[in-house]
Amino acid sequence: MGTGDGEPGKYNNFDSKISAEKITFYLTTFAKVKFPYVEKGNTIELTYKYYTEDKKTENRTVLYQYNGTEWVAYDPEEPIIEIADRITVMKYDGTSWKLTNLISGVIRQKMESEGYTALVAWVKENKPAFMSDQKDNEEYYFGASAGYNNINNNYSTWSKYYNVDGYLTGLDNDAIQAIMDQRIAEGISGIVLPLMVTDPDPDMSYEITYNVYAGRGKGDYAMSFYYNAEEDKYEWDELTPVLK
Repeated sequence: MGTGDGEPGKYNNFDSKISAEKITFYLTTFAKVKFPYVEKGNTIELTYKYYTEDKKTENRTVLYQYNGTEWVAYDPEEPIIEIADRITVMKYDGTSWKLTNLISGVIRQKMESEGYTALVAWVKENKPAFMSDQKDNEEYYFGASAGYNNINNNYSTWSKYYNVDGYLTGLDNDAIQAIMDQRIAEGISGIVLPLMVTDPDPDMSYEITYNVYAGRGKGDYAMSFYYNAEEDKYEWDELTPVLK
């Protein structure tokens, strides 16, 4: 790329004498030469050596995406992008980002007693082993209580009472919390939302707030879902529940 002072090449690295803009120019030019035949939307990860002002050589990594004309900076941590009056929802499948849904707005609803009761009733019919042996209006699968109208996320309670088939044995709190989130997402999407929404709109995001006892903290938490019209079901966006 060059061997003069302040240019990459002499020591096979960039250094602090080169501006960030110049580094970007070098790397995107390199990418264009190295990958002349790429499709719009393709991404690359480039790692280069950088000699710091502290006289240390370190590896730095950047991501670029081809926009059809040139390589531009790419941030995979921003999967939701505003497009006109719609939002496109993207998911990363381990290889690339894929469009999952387009939404034009958000419908916010709070889960009431009917929802908690429905969860308990479903467990009683489909997972009877997970029903509480202390109260007939509480269950151990989703953690729903139709008496308190909340979801019990108390880690010690889950480990002691909810570990029906041993699936929680040896798991730490973070792992248990992940299972809690997945379970309640399944319950809301498959049981509660069909009760709350009679005319689902695939253009909308459904934010459902439910009450949590213990676990990551007491309070009202929200999860977001969208309606998949092709498969006639609601799907969780897989984002961490947010304290409202």
